[in-house]
Amino acid sequence: MLPSTNKSEPLNGFQRYILCIHKILSYVAQILAYISAIALLLMVGHILLEIALRNFFNTSTYVLGEFVGYLTAAITFNTLAYAFERNILIRVHFILNAFSNKQRVVVALENTAILLTLGVVGMAIIYFWGSILRAYERGAVSETVAEFPMWIPEAAMLLGLIVFWLILFSRFTCAVAGISTAYINVNVPADLLPKSKTVVRG
Repeated sequence: MLPSTNKSEPLNGFQRYILCIHKILSYVAQILAYISAIALLLMVGHILLEIALRNFFNTSTYVLGEFVGYLTAAITFNTLAYAFERNILIRVHFILNAFSNKQRVVVALENTAILLTLGVVGMAIIYFWGSILRAYERGAVSETVAEFPMWIPEAAMLLGLIVFWLILFSRFTCAVAGISTAYINVNVPADLLPKSKTVVRG
């Protein structure tokens, strides 16, 4: 049985425990998203600095392409969990639409997709972990003037993958425990920072 979206709907002890864990993971995903937003601002600032240096001082930081690449990868991976939580990841709905009048089938398909994604992301985590260990043990650095340790950007990407995997697993556990996605959307805060209220003047 799936709980309704009513906030007053009672949950048993196990369901409350699972939902509490999911809330914590949701907060972690939001924090990573905010950090990614700051990283995006830093990336834009670096680009503007590079433009100014090249046009007015005939010089360069010589690492623009390298660090923009690192930040782009880190931002992409560390916003996956937040995008999934807010249901803004690109999804193909034509299969779900075919069973729109059969809620149990839709839930089963969504849970199957989550399980498959858990497997794929899990394999990616194992690969990244091995790559990071090799880069760290060998002292691998980039072939640029920065000589940046290669394990650092990979570790940033791994962090995003781990949080994404945990969010996926938590969402699947919620489904098994009988907590619907609709219930989660209502009872888990969408953002850490409160949104400003729009005042409509007549």
